[in-house]
Amino acid sequence: MKYGSLARMSDFVIILILWSTVSLLRCSSDSVVKDEDELESWFRKVGGVLNKCKYDKINRRMVATEDIKEGETLVMANFSFLFPFRKSTGVISDRDMALYLLNNTDPFWTTYLDSLPKTCQTPVCGNIVSNATLVNTTAFFERYITQELHSLDNRMDLAIKLSLVLSRGWKHRGMLPIFDRFNHDSEKGLEVVFTTDGTEMIYLSAKVDYSVGDEVFDYYGNHTSVEWLYNWNMLSENTKYDTCVDYVFSNHVLHTDKKKRAKCIAETGDQLLFEDVVKEMKTALNTV
Repeated sequence: MKYGSLARMSDFVIILILWSTVSLLRCSSDSVVKDEDELESWFRKVGGVLNKCKYDKINRRMVATEDIKEGETLVMANFSFLFPFRKSTGVISDRDMALYLLNNTDPFWTTYLDSLPKTCQTPVCGNIVSNATLVNTTAFFERYITQELHSLDNRMDLAIKLSLVLSRGWKHRGMLPIFDRFNHDSEKGLEVVFTTDGTEMIYLSAKVDYSVGDEVFDYYGNHTSVEWLYNWNMLSENTKYDTCVDYVFSNHVLHTDKKKRAKCIAETGDQLLFEDVVKEMKTALNTV
């Protein structure tokens, strides 16, 4: 075979490889678009921005579809994406938001509401995380949840909506499509930001670099042990504090004698006051 023929064949092979690579990339891109679920399509259609990540329905997590650099914006929208009023009021209660979820008549929210889980795994529906260090705290919650359900007229449909609000909502602001699909990680995630400069924008940025296929996180904020259990059915990241709180429940709150209470607190080895625990409970659970 002549040299010219070999050169032409070599060029042909190179062109074939390049064409195959482009085709694969196009197919990969198309698969991402085709794999985009209905909520993501709706979110983009009505003006939201979802960048380099998508929802993994099987594992219920957000994953990177491309490499993501620290500081990149992941999700962005304006205040009109806040359920139920399409604006930030700062006054709506969890209970009222649950009622709006149950009785929504605004067609704008149909796709979002249809995408929400239909079952409940939080304490308000009777599902309480099982942990050996939270025996007494769990007993407290069981009593509280009984009262909570009674206040809801034992309506499980309303309890499920309240659970969605507690686990997915932003206190006194509303609920947010797409933003509420990210799981929590204090090391890898940042909090969702609500601008205060009059632009009325909401955004979530990457705290760290992510590679394709990595789970992408946000950060739910700094909460008390009780709030983690009540809102997300999760233990706080400081398990020592969980143990300490439960110790106080089992020994401290049962003592009416102040000296015995003081001794009980001293035995925990932590600077945790009885009044602080009671205040934490009242604040997190809105009890009297």
